[in-house]
Amino acid sequence: MDISVLKNWSAYAKEYDPLKAGSIDGTDTVAHDRAITRAINSHYEPPKSLKSHPSRTLFVARLGPKIDKQDLTDLVRLNP
Repeated sequence: MDISVLKNWSAYAKEYDPLKAGSIDGTDTVAHDRAITRAINSHYEPPKSLKSHPSRTLFVARLGPKIDKQDLTDLVRLNP
């Protein structure tokens, strides 16, 4: 493996690429369905009335069914 690939590796995406995200191994070069084509052609503009800072948004996924908002609040408070 090329060492430059390892130097630039990150556990978090620095840039979102719908084509790579929609590929099982990240190597597709052509969109294989309309959803990926739509994602490639889309552009997100945050609402003007947004009070939070977009770069401070946390995406949380794959939680157990018994986790509620208070559990998440406690977790964030304990791990600043």
